[in-house]
Amino acid sequence: MLFVATLSLGLASCGDDNEPDDPDTGMKTEYGKVTATGVKTFTLFISASDGDTKLNIPGFAPIRAIGRYNVYTKVTDNIDLYSDDDADDFSAWTPGSALPTDWVKETHESYKRSFLVRIKAKNSDEYVYAYLEKVRSIVAGTGNMKDNKIGEVFKYTSPIDPLTFEGFTE
Repeated sequence: MLFVATLSLGLASCGDDNEPDDPDTGMKTEYGKVTATGVKTFTLFISASDGDTKLNIPGFAPIRAIGRYNVYTKVTDNIDLYSDDDADDFSAWTPGSALPTDWVKETHESYKRSFLVRIKAKNSDEYVYAYLEKVRSIVAGTGNMKDNKIGEVFKYTSPIDPLTFEGFTE
């Protein structure tokens, strides 16, 4: 048994010392290394009893949803996005349009379909961008607030260059 552990340790230390441990030299933020996600689909719920309540995009602060339930109409009036520690900035944005100049910490534009999310790179004035697009809303329930499932289905990708990103191809 001691021989196997020594052999494993010896093999693990072999290799070219000039090689970097991680060939991807991606940008870093206060929330870690930014790595390419590809196009992903994620369901973000308001309540943990319904499912996932935070979207984790590598290098970005966790993104969460907040909903406002209208007790009179028994539906969710809107669902907005925000991030932990207010670290991410959001802006309604359509791919191919100019880079936004108005950035907010919480979306307040639940009727918008697509958002640009940005976070500042560590030790830099540059930003890293992600793109989120609403696929559909989830509002399933009985009209009784405690029985409702409330959330949004999103497609997202990161990092993107907003000056060249053209959106998702179906």
